[in-house]
Amino acid sequence: MTSFRYDKENLFKEFEIAKNKDLKVSKNTYSNRIQFLKEHRDLKKSKPAIYEFLDINFDNLILAYQDKSPRDYFYKKSIWYDIRWEKSRRRSWILWFVRW
Repeated sequence: MTSFRYDKENLFKEFEIAKNKDLKVSKNTYSNRIQFLKEHRDLKKSKPAIYEFLDINFDNLILAYQDKSPRDYFYKKSIWYDIRWEKSRRRSWILWFVRW
């Protein structure tokens, strides 16, 4: 049994290294980050105790970085409802103001 446990800081540092490797190749390359996430997904399945204090869904992150635009993927998944609500709220405010 291992006493090592991942925490957010360690994962962020490792992810930053993978990100910098991708940026050296090209701005729109995510291969090192995808490989990093796949390795951690497999490690989490084989040794879940290492990730005991973290709640990270590596599968969703892999899907996001495999998308053509990870940033858009995150927006669609996390705040899409909020964007639609905000647009409809603004539209109704403008219509009310024009009628007044």
